[in-house]
Amino acid sequence: MSSFTFFSLQKKLLVLVLSTTFVSISITTVLFLNFDNITIFQFQENIILIGIFLMFVMSILTYFLSKRLSGPLEQLSAATYQISRGEFNIRTNIQSRDEIGNLSKSFDNMAKKLQEAEITIKQKEEVIKQQEDILLKFSQHTQNDCVGVIDMKDSTKISAKLSDED
Repeated sequence: MSSFTFFSLQKKLLVLVLSTTFVSISITTVLFLNFDNITIFQFQENIILIGIFLMFVMSILTYFLSKRLSGPLEQLSAATYQISRGEFNIRTNIQSRDEIGNLSKSFDNMAKKLQEAEITIKQKEEVIKQQEDILLKFSQHTQNDCVGVIDMKDSTKISAKLSDED
């Protein structure tokens, strides 16, 4: 599956290069067919103009292709930053059938699991806090009971000593 998606990006770039090459060959063929009617200087001038035009078209296509590829990566980068700050409810929802789409799905799954783990930890912390409160109350009652028993024992000893002295 991963190799299939890798080739999908390669296929997109290959189609772009092949279509540009086809356009260049087509224009050159048309120029050669009309070569009888133009001078060599005009031919060179036309080749230069066509080259400049094709570079301009390729620059525009490259710009839009790079935006299409870098947009989801920028979105993933921003989501990663938010996850690092503890915001586990973030999702990218990038819908594409290439590597970036697979990465987005994995990222969203990871964020969901982190969010679930955070909820579980908070629930367990609450249970532990309640158990600590119960234990603290129990230990305070036990301590008071022990003090009472010790006081009764000491008062019995004192009473016994007083009665011995009489």
